[in-house]
Amino acid sequence: MSPTVDLARVTAQAARYGAAFGADLKLRMSDLEEADRILLSFSSDELSKKKKDELTFVFGIYVGQTLITCELASLGFGWSDSPMGAVLTNGRDFISPLSAVALRLEGQGLPLPEFCRKTIERVKK
Repeated sequence: MSPTVDLARVTAQAARYGAAFGADLKLRMSDLEEADRILLSFSSDELSKKKKDELTFVFGIYVGQTLITCELASLGFGWSDSPMGAVLTNGRDFISPLSAVALRLEGQGLPLPEFCRKTIERVKK
């Protein structure tokens, strides 16, 4: 991932969004349900492309950092740039939390807790 991305600042931004929705987001797996609820509260039809991109980035980084902090750091995962954008990788497996968040903003894809659970199961095999 680009060295210019301040991960702490971005995750703090996600926490501020969470606070506005009554959620206390602190990079815990248990917070992913609240993050999912927040994303689904936005009507994708009413969001501008710029706002969708911002929410995808902020919450995608939040989900990725939660995965790293809680489960994946011990498996060698970190951020990397790819043609798909920022992804988590250990050099063998790739995870795109930003794609998962983009789908949720559209009301599609797996709920974030389920996406993370299945992702962790897949990479631990």
